[in-house]
Amino acid sequence: MNKNDLRFIRTEENLKNALLELLETSPVSAVSITQICHQAGCSRNAFYQHHETKEELYDLIMKDTVQTIQSSCLAMTDDPAKMDEVLIEKYIHRLLEVIDTRRKEITAFLKSSSTFSDVLCNSLYETMIEQDLRITGKEDLDPQTKLMTMYICSGITAFIRQWLIENPLPLSEAQKTLDQCTRDIMRRTADRLYIE
Repeated sequence: MNKNDLRFIRTEENLKNALLELLETSPVSAVSITQICHQAGCSRNAFYQHHETKEELYDLIMKDTVQTIQSSCLAMTDDPAKMDEVLIEKYIHRLLEVIDTRRKEITAFLKSSSTFSDVLCNSLYETMIEQDLRITGKEDLDPQTKLMTMYICSGITAFIRQWLIENPLPLSEAQKTLDQCTRDIMRRTADRLYIE
């Protein structure tokens, strides 16, 4: 079947949405292909035209979600002298805007997988470290900067989990809260990295 065919695209979206809906109440290990097909309104044959396993579908959705989040972690400037509170605030706001656009996927992954928080945290960390290395032109960062970056990423990940699952706030309130929580440590990390 042609992957550009509208029916193929629609079925793929239905399969993704069906799995995400099922993940709201069950881990992927407890979800069957039959359940996905029933929820998506398609046959098992249609499923297998798209994916070999439910894990392949799960991994595809997760990879796409993580890549979208990583793209939001790109530095907003290559000039360390411009790294100020306004830019840090914009960075936090952009990150949470992207999280909000992928809320359904991230919430489903957080509810269904005990390891997704680690995946999210590590992807944030890797992206931030890559950006810092690129901007500074350094081969490696000192251990304290790496620890501070991991501290920031762990905190952001915990915040996202709490925000999406336990304390749903409007996006603007979540942005303001995370900015207040992270501004000082992000400022100190940026100063240490770019000024020292």
